[in-house]
Amino acid sequence: MIFRLAILLFFCGTAYFGTARVSAAAPVHLTPRSGEYPLGLVLEYYEDVSHRWTVDDVASGNFQGTFRQSVQKHPNFTLTSSAFWIRFSVKNTYPTNETFILEYGYPTIDTLEFYRPRAEGSYSLLRTGDMFPYSSREMNHRNFLCHLHLQAGEEQTVYIRVASSGPLIAPLTMWHPDALLQKEYWERAVNGAFYGIMLVMLAYNLFLAFAVRERSYSFYVLYLASFVMYQMCLDGSALEYFWQNAPVWSNKAYVFFATITVGTASLFARDFLALRQHSRLLDRSMQALIAISVLLAVAVFFVPYRLMIACASVLGAVSSLITLAVAIFCVWRGFAPALYFLIAWGILIVAVFVFSTIGFGLVPFNYWTWYGSRSAATLEVVLLSLGLASRINLLRREQEFARFLVTENVDLNTINTTLFERNDALQRMNTKLDEANTFKTRMVSMVSHDLKNPLNTIRLLANTLRSELRADSQDGVETLNALVQETQRTSEMVEELLDMAALDMGKIALKLIEMDVSALVAAVVFMQSTVAEQKGQSITMQIPQECVIKGDEARLRQVIENLISNAIKFSPHGKTVHVHLSVPEQGTVRFSVHDEGPGLTDDDKNKVFGHFQKLSARPTGDEHSSGIGLAIVKQIVELHGGHIMVESEVGKGATFIVELPA
Repeated sequence: MIFRLAILLFFCGTAYFGTARVSAAAPVHLTPRSGEYPLGLVLEYYEDVSHRWTVDDVASGNFQGTFRQSVQKHPNFTLTSSAFWIRFSVKNTYPTNETFILEYGYPTIDTLEFYRPRAEGSYSLLRTGDMFPYSSREMNHRNFLCHLHLQAGEEQTVYIRVASSGPLIAPLTMWHPDALLQKEYWERAVNGAFYGIMLVMLAYNLFLAFAVRERSYSFYVLYLASFVMYQMCLDGSALEYFWQNAPVWSNKAYVFFATITVGTASLFARDFLALRQHSRLLDRSMQALIAISVLLAVAVFFVPYRLMIACASVLGAVSSLITLAVAIFCVWRGFAPALYFLIAWGILIVAVFVFSTIGFGLVPFNYWTWYGSRSAATLEVVLLSLGLASRINLLRREQEFARFLVTENVDLNTINTTLFERNDALQRMNTKLDEANTFKTRMVSMVSHDLKNPLNTIRLLANTLRSELRADSQDGVETLNALVQETQRTSEMVEELLDMAALDMGKIALKLIEMDVSALVAAVVFMQSTVAEQKGQSITMQIPQECVIKGDEARLRQVIENLISNAIKFSPHGKTVHVHLSVPEQGTVRFSVHDEGPGLTDDDKNKVFGHFQKLSARPTGDEHSSGIGLAIVKQIVELHGGHIMVESEVGKGATFIVELPA
């Protein structure tokens, strides 16, 4: 019997405590020292996935332990289909009865239910939200306000149920009426300044659009108008002033103007940055953004709000990045007005991108992330106005130049015709000069070729006569020797003229073979040593054992002989000629000849490789110099893909350097 009584008492106790009201965590003390009491870090919340629980359910002991403590200053439940129950406790520590005001600072919430406890244990309900007429609000305000009457020392637990198709954010603050009034005063001043600046700039640019008839100003006005309406939907001002009795439209207007703002901004950016001229790909990307924005604006009336919010957020983030990339590209291309656009748009884009990610919970909800775009927009409209002025000045300069051409009767066709005529005359003159040069070269070649055979005959006859004269005919022998020498010199000059003519006419074809340049240099030095000894000179040689390149052996011999013989020819008696062959780096062979003669002046160095050039230095042994040997050397070296240079100082000799590809 006692056991049954114990069981009965147990179940009765369970039933009693199961229906008892469960209080929230430690209450917030409302003290006279502060009129503002943020609730984000003290409230608790419970996610109602099924949407079937009532306040009596969640306030009963059955939900003990199901509520979770908030760790955010402004709890952000992101995009969710669940309803959320929020509870917190407050205690009036004023010495008198006070009325406080609970503010829910997110104007775009769909459904909001305040449950305030009554003395008998039930709750009074205040149901509002942007899905309800404006008259459902307890106070005329853009945010949702709820009175809370507390006697001195009284503690109350308040429950709030929120549900929304868009981002579900719960910025809750308890206010003393005086503190709320002061806060409202400053907020209205800031909002008034922002909207005042925006409306002034809108009117100013609208006036300019009519005055200068520039399309960019018209697009800018459309962008400003849509951006202002978007901001008014965002902070609840549009519902407060424009459509208090149109809750359905109010719920859709936020997304509608968000997409329209993206579309008009892209339209303005595309025209302002002249993307048709700068990049067809970027122009098409902006056209795609405009088309998507229009489609989403129309879809607002047919597609579920939650899906539209997600699409609008993604569109805002993507359009921000694309527009920023477009502006950077135009600045890189040197389009001056784009710099204003980049600075202005860059600041706004960062704010818009941050705002677009609030709904996904990627950044916290606070005053700066929610309203940061306003500060950026204020700076943006000023900079973009300067950018538009810069663009107008650019267009005005182009128009003034066009008018100058008209007023001065500048006929571009006549100028082009004159230029074509002069160009044609120059071409005819060049053709005649080429023909004269070709004729000269052919004449030199013909005359030289015709002289070659008689000279050979004279030299042969002179050698024959010299061999037949008696030894006692000294005068005759000397005469014939002089004749042979002059004939030899003339023959060499004829050979050089023939080489020069062939090079000028491009008729020399190199016979390239793999050859050892070291052996070739050694052979030429050996042959020239006899000539050097006749002048009391010596030749030093520094060459590697083997240096294989691909070249024309006969022509390279001609180059080496010419450079060494010149060094001997212009060096005084008793001096030394230095010959050096090396491989300074992979792929290059360097051959140099240094003499100890009088050296070259700067004027000599400028003309040393020209045809028939006479230098200040003269041969030291009455040798003959035709003035074309180095010109031939230079052309042969260049035919091999190399180059030749000279280094010299007056009084310190000269060094001729040939570099050839290995």
